[in-house]
Amino acid sequence: MAVMLIMNKHYFLITFIGIIVLIFSLSIISYYKSDSSSDIIVFCSSYSDNDNLYESSFSTDTYKVKETKTAKKKNKLADSSKKCSQESSVLTTASMTENLMVNLNTADISELSKLNGIGETLAERIINYRTINGIFKNIEEIKNVDGIGDGKFSAICNNIYVDNPTYELQSQTVENNADEQENSDVQIQEQTESSHEEVNSNETSQVTTMTIDDIAPLNLNTATKEQLMLLPHVDDKIAVEIINLRQKIKKFKNSYELCYVESLTESDVADIIKYVVVE
Repeated sequence: MAVMLIMNKHYFLITFIGIIVLIFSLSIISYYKSDSSSDIIVFCSSYSDNDNLYESSFSTDTYKVKETKTAKKKNKLADSSKKCSQESSVLTTASMTENLMVNLNTADISELSKLNGIGETLAERIINYRTINGIFKNIEEIKNVDGIGDGKFSAICNNIYVDNPTYELQSQTVENNADEQENSDVQIQEQTESSHEEVNSNETSQVTTMTIDDIAPLNLNTATKEQLMLLPHVDDKIAVEIINLRQKIKKFKNSYELCYVESLTESDVADIIKYVVVE
């Protein structure tokens, strides 16, 4: 009987200790389960989205998962910062272009190249056109430059201007007034000359046309397109080629450099150099 009592006491003690250990174990398991549950949920969600920054096994250590999540957040922040920087750069460039105003008659290549869609090549063409044809009378005249159509003009029309623009109707009025004034001056001159000379009543006045003999020798480095067209074999196209060549080589060093003009033959150049000089 005493032996059985002692065994019952030991059994009770062992059972009590076992219950305490079981409760303690369950408490620890519950603690770690609640601490890592969010990580496991994120892990499963991330895995279903093919996020390769996480391990593919549920046996991954909780701290490693946390470190991976932190690295992912840093990468996202870096990408977001880079994207914001690029967007800011684009907005800054767009703002600069929007506020840009360029005078077509005074701008150089660097200023013209800042216009939307206008590179160095088109900028050089604009300046060449201005050199050959004189100043731009209005901004629409820029469409006469090779390579600038309605599309490019629409993109830059709000960023270009000319001082005191004139249009075709105004130009015609000015030209008509100039013609009337010229006719008036001619009449006055004719009347003055007739007072000093005896002329027949049936004689009519004739307008003298300027020839190359009137202006020869012609300086190739200062001649205008109209003056160059007085030279033999030189038409409007060749006159423009001569001016473009002069701009390209800065200035003519001798008259035989006209041989570089594609539209002129050697015999043409031989006829021309009789009337030109290089100074």
